[in-house]
Amino acid sequence: AAVDYAALDVSNDDYLEQDYLASVCGGKPVAIAANISLSLMLLATAWLYLVVLAQTAVLTVPLPGYTRFLECNMHEQAAFDAQPHCTHAMRIFIAIFTALILVSLARNWSIIDAFQRVVTVVTYSALSIMVISCAVGMGQEPFDPAISDDKVQHVPAFDFSGFPNLFGVAALCLTCHPGSTLMLRRMPTRKNATKVYAFSFVSVLVMYIIVGTVV
Repeated sequence: AAVDYAALDVSNDDYLEQDYLASVCGGKPVAIAANISLSLMLLATAWLYLVVLAQTAVLTVPLPGYTRFLECNMHEQAAFDAQPHCTHAMRIFIAIFTALILVSLARNWSIIDAFQRVVTVVTYSALSIMVISCAVGMGQEPFDPAISDDKVQHVPAFDFSGFPNLFGVAALCLTCHPGSTLMLRRMPTRKNATKVYAFSFVSVLVMYIIVGTVV
């Protein structure tokens, strides 16, 4: 069920997503720093989503008298300089999407809860497709030189030179992703949330170690 934000007691940190997770890990100072970091990350993420949506829209939705269907492929960096009218059209779509999001949030804050659920499902679906694609790619022959000049880079087995970075990657995935805190907020006690967080953190590390071992 959607969360009734109006009924939440915002004076209690347990009801706040990022505060709840950060308080479990390090108390109030960590919660303040985490909220600042999360706000910056969400702003950057929202801008990224708006740009991607606008790139798709300007390619498939023509503006009468200005752009044509499939004319503006803004996924290529060269198009920004070569087709300035397409760049302007993309900015128009960014403005439209921004206005729609702001109006939706102003009318109903519970849309945040639904948005997080959708984004979480889409994220895990995209990750599944990526993992399957990588697995299929590892089983194929290198690129045909007649098709591509790229060379396949084979990672030596048992190469753990980047292992220290895994802790940062796992912490970023579990701490900053809105879907993680949405799930942890619904835990009945801090003890349960800590167990879930620790299990998820270790699971991410194990997956990276397996990839580093077998690739």
